[in-house]
Amino acid sequence: MEKGIDYKITKLEKGPLQRFKNQNLLIKKFGDVGVKVYKAITGKRTSSELVKDLEMEEEVFTPIMAYMEEAGMVELTPTGALLAKKEEATPVEEIKPIEKQKLPSRTAPPKPERMEEAEEKAKPFEEELEIKPEEKMPEEEFEIKPIEEKIKPVEERTKPEEEEKEPEFEKPAEEIKEETKPEEEEIRPIEEDKALPEEEKKLEEKKEFEIAPEEKVPEEEVSTEELSMKADEESGGEAREEGLSPVEKIIKDKYGETGIKVYNLIDGQKTAEEIMKETGLSESKLVEMLDFMDEEGIIKLEYPGEKKKPKVTEEKPPAAEGFTPMVEEEEIPEKEIIKNPIEVPIKAPLNMVEALYLRTKTLLRFGEKGGKALESIDGKKDIIEIAMENGLTLYGITDVINFLLEQKGILLKPLTRADVRKRYGDDGYSIYKKHGKDGVFLYELLDRDMKIKDMVRQLYPPADIAQNKEKMVDMFLFIRQILKIELPVDKELLYREFGV
Repeated sequence: MEKGIDYKITKLEKGPLQRFKNQNLLIKKFGDVGVKVYKAITGKRTSSELVKDLEMEEEVFTPIMAYMEEAGMVELTPTGALLAKKEEATPVEEIKPIEKQKLPSRTAPPKPERMEEAEEKAKPFEEELEIKPEEKMPEEEFEIKPIEEKIKPVEERTKPEEEEKEPEFEKPAEEIKEETKPEEEEIRPIEEDKALPEEEKKLEEKKEFEIAPEEKVPEEEVSTEELSMKADEESGGEAREEGLSPVEKIIKDKYGETGIKVYNLIDGQKTAEEIMKETGLSESKLVEMLDFMDEEGIIKLEYPGEKKKPKVTEEKPPAAEGFTPMVEEEEIPEKEIIKNPIEVPIKAPLNMVEALYLRTKTLLRFGEKGGKALESIDGKKDIIEIAMENGLTLYGITDVINFLLEQKGILLKPLTRADVRKRYGDDGYSIYKKHGKDGVFLYELLDRDMKIKDMVRQLYPPADIAQNKEKMVDMFLFIRQILKIELPVDKELLYREFGV
């Protein structure tokens, strides 16, 4: 392909398969640019027009076309340089009057006698027409007039003379038709090119179907992995049932694995809507589960203006022996609810404005310690841990928790006995079964360097100490038995320490 010459480009592909091979060769050689040029070839545009339409430099376009010609992808037919175009344009001007005289050619040809006479009469005029154009150069204005005068008699003569001249021009008219025939033949590939985009689409669809089977292999591998995972989960689910806590067994007997999932999701972080989305439960079903857990003492739901009647449980009289209460309490069924349980506060789902409003009211009501207590609520720490962490008394943290319940800012979830044993050990668990939250709080105060009088004031406000003096004495004596402290302590001594 030479520079400066315009070419007519014709594709030589034989069906979709050949086109696909050509495109692959061009991608390897020139990348996407080669395929872009190949697809743009439709047979309508020449090489120069393609360069303009593709907005491509000739330095890039020329090697691509040369490669396609060498590989037999296209056929390049030179259309000629600019000078050749001008030479071809001149005979077109001479042919124009011939096209206008096509209509008389339809008439019957004249007889041979008239044709000979017309030729003899036309000869002197043709000679004059051939000689006088040479004399036009020096004096155009003066010589044009006699030419017109001589031409007029020819036009005034009979029309058969013009008709007799027509046979001389019939041959060039036929030649013109013959020249137009190759153009028609060249146009035929254009119709084929129109169908190329449809064939290309079919090829692309075939490619997709050919690639699809290759992608099925990892899907089958994944399916086998999923089956093995499901088998592990089923085997692991049976193992989990053996390690369920008593509370989880109660929930599972009633609501199955879904109930346990709801129980585990109650952590103070997730809202009710999030729990419903993760478990797929309806609002009514979730409320039913929460009510069941509340009735069983697994969690505690309190609402402002509503007080639930505590369940009446018969207390067994304490035995005289020192360690008999532990044995008796262990025989109590796990479902029995402790009167004064240790609870874990969980924040209710609030938006930013509601949370800010709740914090402001808590600070105004309880000061800095109340605000710190609110910040410490994370769904994991229980009331005793929050009180010890922020230097609050038991009745002080109780007031804060009750206030937050009234404002619907938190929910309460009682600790299970297994959780109490993990947090406070066997000694704390024994005290918890006997005296509940108050006993465990007093047990935790023993690690601090405090007098008995100060310990009592951490449990109850001064106005309530007298009412709870017997309860406090029982707790001290029971803790002494559990911890095996041999001190001469009696009720009278404790009363004096209490200041009662």
